Amino acid sequence: MEKLLTVVVPVYKVEKYINKCLDSLIVSDEQMNLLEVIVVNDGTPDNSAIMAKEYERKYPNTFRVIDKENGGHGSAWNRGVQEATGKYLRFLDSDDWFDDSDFPKLISKLKSSDADIIFCNIDKHYVNKGIVKRKTLEPMKDGIVTKIADFNWLEWQNKSKIFDFWYCTYRTKMLKDVHPLFVEKVFYDDAILFIAPIILGSTFVYLNLTIYHYLIGRDGQTMNYSSQVAHAKDYTKVCKSMIDFAKKNECNELYKKQFVNKRINIYIRNTFIWLNALPKSELKEAMESTWFPYVKKNFPYYTEPKVIKYYQSLPYWIYKILYKLMVERKEKRTFLEDAE
Repeated sequence: MEKLLTVVVPVYKVEKYINKCLDSLIVSDEQMNLLEVIVVNDGTPDNSAIMAKEYERKYPNTFRVIDKENGGHGSAWNRGVQEATGKYLRFLDSDDWFDDSDFPKLISKLKSSDADIIFCNIDKHYVNKGIVKRKTLEPMKDGIVTKIADFNWLEWQNKSKIFDFWYCTYRTKMLKDVHPLFVEKVFYDDAILFIAPIILGSTFVYLNLTIYHYLIGRDGQTMNYSSQVAHAKDYTKVCKSMIDFAKKNECNELYKKQFVNKRINIYIRNTFIWLNALPKSELKEAMESTWFPYVKKNFPYYTEPKVIKYYQSLPYWIYKILYKLMVERKEKRTFLEDAE
């Protein structure tokens, strides 16, 4: 039977979480026939892949495990997109899970859908705080198909990071046409999804369902501050990939263009901020020889953030004190409001 939805699950060192993740994808027999789950074993050294293969054994018409050498999260996603056969595609990180009530409802609604992007709600589970926050996309109208070019996306820019993959189901062909989409062997590879769908897609629909449960705060997660500092250089590679993609697939529709250009400018600012974690010589090289000159040359819609002006106008030691105070006084969240 032709598959309706492909779910791509990258696996690396998640044996503590993998069962909960994959259990959330087990639906009725009828819907299992419409569902394709591609588990990409990214060379995990633990038992995660072995555990996933039990699902492949029990549900061979739905679950498929692909073994590959370690290449990072983006590499696993690229392979998953390449292998996908469903009309629609979702990404699910293997420490997260789908909602056991609303996920079957999504599959049912996809049967009659022809939109390029389907938005749904998410629940964020904060491990350290023991709380759950629901992020909805209301007051979007439930079930109304809308042209992407006609929607004022800037109104949503600071309300919700609407193109984060947790919210989105994509038409598979849209992503296959630009394969490989994700930068490999870096952190933050999903950032390209902030702009690619809005550039490539024609229509979207919002379904008032809560599908994705996102776990925040576990050890080793890339959202942790220490991880962001350790992988500061990865931001430059991902930022370049966003600029290159927008340049190659430039859109002329006003609302699309405004949104894409603002998202890239936000990422330019955040890239610079995390580069401050590097030694002075490496920061200087990035600003004067490599990353920043590239940005100014290849992104004509660049607007200079205040933080870069501070770097350029203040003595370095004063600038570093200012930056340190911002972090220590917990103003980092305001300073980096779009980094999450």
